[in-house]
Amino acid sequence: MSRFFATGSDSESESSSEEEQLPRQPTVAFTFSDEEEDTKRIVRLAKEKHYKELMNLIRNIRNYKKIKDTSIMLTRVQNTFRDLCGQ
Repeated sequence: MSRFFATGSDSESESSSEEEQLPRQPTVAFTFSDEEEDTKRIVRLAKEKHYKELMNLIRNIRNYKKIKDTSIMLTRVQNTFRDLCGQ
């Protein structure tokens, strides 16, 4: 029978409820996974980043030329030059 329907004094029900409560262990706010420990950060210079962007732009322009999509190629080049001049 459940404890709500059990007969007895209030002191018995209070003591049994106190016994049922187990001490809670503190929870960890964050955990480290194995993947985070194994990966290394790659630090690149700004010069290398700009070079990589330029190479990607050249590759994209070649692809746009192959598929003869001049409108996308023009907007891409204009955006790149605008970004370079804005710096």
